[in-house]
Parts: sequence; structure tokens; C-alpha cells
Amino acid sequence: MYPVLFSVGSLPIHAWGVLLMIGFLVGTWRAAKVAPRYGIPGEDLWDAALFGLLGGILGARFAYVLQNLGDYTANPLAAFALWQGGMTSFGGLIGGVTVGLWILHRRGHSLLDAGDLVAPSLALGYLFGRIGCYLNGCCYGGYCPEPLGVHFPEIPGTVHATQLYSAFAGLAIFFALAVMESRRTFAGQILALFALLYGVYRFV
Repeated sequence: MYPVLFSVGSLPIHAWGVLLMIGFLVGTWRAAKVAPRYGIPGEDLWDAALFGLLGGILGARFAYVLQNLGDYTANPLAAFALWQGGMTSFGGLIGGVTVGLWILHRRGHSLLDAGDLVAPSLALGYLFGRIGCYLNGCCYGGYCPEPLGVHFPEIPGTVHATQLYSAFAGLAIFFALAVMESRRTFAGQILALFALLYGVYRFV
């Protein structure tokens, strides 16, 4: 695995962060390209995306801290040490989407139209984020024999590369939403389909 891609002086550049930023840029570019179809100016979309990125980071960290409160009781200030890692994807999803849609709503755009616009980009961002998890060596699955099993440092045997399964699911969801986007019959349809497909994937 390659949790650290390279270093700038004493500052390590982590694979997960780089892939997350790539996913953010690709997803935002894609949404900005189709935003006029929903009556949303591209500049409004970029503003919402930047605030949404901040909301996603804070949401991901907040959810992680809640899940691991015992680790922070002795030193509560460590909860703010983002550079030490520790985030959850669902917390980031909730935080980022909530802030981004709120910004678009404040600009006078329909929440349902905005949700339909960003849903395919969320799937794209998820794809890159999970590849980052694979490079980071986290979020792996249970035991899996070779040749399908993957060995990660510091764990015995081989396990399912669930990060790559998740990345494939994100790609499949993106294509499904992109196909349905041109056939949308009501506001909120693409967002609802995203929630359905994401929920089914997470259950599986």
C-alpha cells in the first residue's frame, strides 16, 4: 500500500487526501458542466462545492470522534487534530451535502434540482475516495483466500479488498444516474435513485 505518496520537506502527502481532492475536483467539474441544464449557474455550483468540501471534512471528523469518544476523553483537544487522520465517509457525505445544498438554496435554487445535479458527482467522489482508502490500507474486509485476497501491512493473512468493491459500486452508481439524468421526469428523482442505490450497496 502507499499511504504516503511523497513528502514536501517534513510534510507527508497522504494518498487518501490526494484521491479525495481529485474526486472533489472531478465531481465538481462534472456538476458545473451540466449545471445550466438545471438552471444553476456554474459559479454558484463551485461556491457550494467549496463550502460543501469544508462541511464534508468537518462532518467526517465529527462522526469519527462520536464513534470513538473513548479515545478522546483524556485529551479532548485531539479531536481537532485533523492531520492525525480519522474520518468517516457517511459523516463526510452528510456534512458536505447538507452544507452544499444549503448554499445553493440560499442562492435561490430548488433543493430537489440541486440534489439531482450533485448526486452523480457524489458517486464519482466516492469512487476516488475509496481508491484512496485502498492505497491507505484501511477499510478492508474479512478473510479472503488468494488469489482474490489482498495482504495489507500489519494484518495476518489475506482479506477482501472491500475498498475496491466500493469503488466499483461508486462507478456503477454514477453510470446509472448519468443514464437516468436525461430521462428525469420529476425534481428529486436522481437524488432519490442515488439514495436507493447507495443504500442497497451499503447493505450488501
